[in-house]
Amino acid sequence: MRADEIVEGGCYVADDDAQYFRRVDLIVDAPGRPGGKTVAWSTDGFQVKRRNGDNSGPTRGKCGIATFAKWATRKIE
Repeated sequence: MRADEIVEGGCYVADDDAQYFRRVDLIVDAPGRPGGKTVAWSTDGFQVKRRNGDNSGPTRGKCGIATFAKWATRKIE
């Protein structure tokens, strides 16, 4: 996706067979981040793959908007 397609409140997936989605909670200006903005996201995941092997529960994170746009392949309408 393009960074300008990412909006607050939007839900995005990484591919067509996605097991979870990420909801954009907040976008703020951050000149040091990829794309010049920081995206705070969360998911109420039902099959989220965590690093510790647990596949359930909510997760939260933040990254540059350009990084988020590379991860996301489409917005859920």
